[in-house]
Amino acid sequence: MANGHMPECPQGCGAREVRLSYDIPADLEQIPHIVEEVVDLATKSSPPESEAPQAIALCLQEAIVNAVVHGSKEDKQKHVQCWVALGPEDILMVVRDSGPGFDFVHPPNPLGDEGLGLDHGRGVLLMQQLMDDVHYLRNGAELHMVKKLT
Repeated sequence: MANGHMPECPQGCGAREVRLSYDIPADLEQIPHIVEEVVDLATKSSPPESEAPQAIALCLQEAIVNAVVHGSKEDKQKHVQCWVALGPEDILMVVRDSGPGFDFVHPPNPLGDEGLGLDHGRGVLLMQQLMDDVHYLRNGAELHMVKKLT
């Protein structure tokens, strides 16, 4: 299911070998299978007491939902891609959609007055808090997340 290397990025993600790779239609029903496989890989690679698999499950699901809903507008003719690389101490996940991206430098504050009334916008903050590294490429249409497994 996987081969090759991760997408290139200034932080060196491209040098890592892909363990899992997905190219799915922008369909919410596709997400649970991907999250399950990635969490299974993280669980097998983590110490028993690690909370990393739970954080990975939540953040990966949020990232793919954002790619399907916001990036691809749930258009099943469009595709969402996901790559996963496993390192000796961490896991790297990349999610890419075909949308125009978003302002990831100045996202709306979901905890501010304007954000509290919205039904979206908390996922970016959640990923930044639970992952060890989060960075965007392609104007925000490509998300790279790293979580230490220890």
